[in-house]
Amino acid sequence: MSDKLYRFFYKHFSKYGATLRKSLVRHQSKISQNYTNTINYVGSVYKFDCLVSDMVKFLNDKGIANNTILIILSDHGWGFGERTEIDNRHGYNLYNETLNIPLLVYNPNFKNKTLEGGFSIQNVMQIIKNIQTEKSEIIDENMFSEEHIAIIKNGNRVRVGAMVKERYKLLKNYIFETRDGFNLYDDPGEKINVFDAFAEYFSAMEKKLDMEMAKADKNEGELMFYPNALE
Repeated sequence: MSDKLYRFFYKHFSKYGATLRKSLVRHQSKISQNYTNTINYVGSVYKFDCLVSDMVKFLNDKGIANNTILIILSDHGWGFGERTEIDNRHGYNLYNETLNIPLLVYNPNFKNKTLEGGFSIQNVMQIIKNIQTEKSEIIDENMFSEEHIAIIKNGNRVRVGAMVKERYKLLKNYIFETRDGFNLYDDPGEKINVFDAFAEYFSAMEKKLDMEMAKADKNEGELMFYPNALE
């Protein structure tokens, strides 16, 4: 690499709707119709793939591909009919299919590596910082914590909160006052509510979650993440 480091920032907002169907005429026979949003989702993937290809071609044509850090991620996940239509929508729940997102980082100085663990969109800035300081590892141990909190807000009113600690996850709806507890090791799909079976453990988690919710309720924003809120 040269002494000059080029940074290329790219933001993509995918549209779900009929506009994407035009890109899928040749692929319609391969698309499942079991889920109504499948064609829109696959259309988004196809469109995004084309855009990334165009971007990489541009970097190569300009001769700056080896001086570029490329980070690809999403703002949220999406369900595929695992739950009711409302429960599948982002902004309404904090199930894992909504919280889990892809994260791809390309740097010409780093070898290929796959990482698993508690990670957050907020950590992207730490990745960039680590790269700028020429660290050999882009992942810092401070990015991980045993406790993770996610919050969905509607205006100034908190709607849904989630907390993960070790193998357990607590979901609490602050409008309907419902509580769900899951053992993510035995039930990664979050289908079995074991809140009552481990009431004492989840109640302790709930107290910590309520504290963070009270703080978030004073702030603006619709979707807020506090991955290391309890450190």
